[in-house]
Order: sequence, then C-alpha cells, then structure tokens
Amino acid sequence: MLIDIHRHSSDKQDADIMLRNIFHTQTSEIASSGYYSVGLHPWHINIKDISESIEQVKYASRLSSVLAIGETGIDKAIDTDIDIQLKVFKKHIDIAKETKKVIVIHCVRAYDLLLSVMKEANHKHPWIIHWYNASPQMGSELIKKGAYLSFGHMLFKENSNAFKTFLNIPLDKLFFETDDADVSIWDVYTRASELKNIPLKKLEEQIENNFFTCFGIKL
Repeated sequence: MLIDIHRHSSDKQDADIMLRNIFHTQTSEIASSGYYSVGLHPWHINIKDISESIEQVKYASRLSSVLAIGETGIDKAIDTDIDIQLKVFKKHIDIAKETKKVIVIHCVRAYDLLLSVMKEANHKHPWIIHWYNASPQMGSELIKKGAYLSFGHMLFKENSNAFKTFLNIPLDKLFFETDDADVSIWDVYTRASELKNIPLKKLEEQIENNFFTCFGIKL
C-alpha cells in the first residue's frame, strides 16, 4: 500500500491512500470520504482577512475526514512579516490542540524558530514536517519533539540536506509525499527503498504502521 502524506491535487495517481492538502479557500472541496489536511498557508496570508481565514480553517477542522491542520508554519523566503506568520501559525496550533489533530508544517529557512515554537507549544499530537530539507542534526531535534519527517523528490538530489538526513532517519519517523512535484509516489517509495536497502514491501508496511501511530487509523 502506497501512502502519499502530502499532495495538493485531487488526483491520487498511484497512491492507495492520500492526505490531500486543502487551502483555506478550498474547504468546499472537502468530501466525507478521503483524508484531508486544511490550513492557511504562509504564502496566502492576507493581513486584511486573517480572522476570516482562520475561521474557515476552524470550521473545516471539525470535519471527520480532516485528519490534520495545515499546512502552516514559517517561511523566511517570502515578504510577509515573520511576526504575522507566527501569529497565524500559533492560531493553527490552538486549533490542532482543540481538535486533537496532527499538524502539517511548511518551513523554509526557519527551522530554529520552528523548533522554538514546538517547544513552547507542547502539542501532544504529532507534527509532520512536509518536504523536509534541513540538516540531519535539526531532523533529530524535531523528531525528539514528536515530529515525523516527510520526503519527496529531493531524495533524487544527492547534494540536498533531505538526502543526507534521510539516510540515517529512523524508519518509524518517516512519511513520503509528492506535494506538487512531477514525481509519482511509487517513484519516491522505490527510491527510498533503494537508499535504505530494504525491500519495498517492508517499507510500505512500516509507513502503514506510521500512519496508524500518527492518526489512529488502521488501513
């Protein structure tokens, strides 16, 4: 069974299970079947309507098919003020605490700040760092704070931090994703299986176990 833990398109392609990421403006697309995460992405923050946008996330978060809050987080590569991003991020954490749900994180050039927020938040449910691409040392610190690290097409780039981190990350803290990249989840699993030097079937079973541990859903 192939699980795509983070994808924007409604097309599952070759995934058996997909956690589709829904932006706050797309909540009408959430169905009673399938699995979703929903959030106000840092790229989409509009100072004029933050409260309204958060209310959309809060409403959708109560739907049974919404398993996670986000993607949300911190991005230092965009112009939006970091303090505003942090305000929005912390509101997502509050929603996740209230609904007892997983948080899906978007982080760019701000991992130290993310780690600080995680320590402060003390959220009891898992965090999924999607498209992880920081150092192995930071990956270890995030895992200690209850995070899973999700990997995708960067596994094909041997000079990337994602590649270096993945080689030593524990199997029980892994997820795989396609995001919006031009790569199939089958390709990602196959690549991961080669890098870890384990049978593909064993890797599939491990990720299924991770999904159950993370979300409490037996596949």
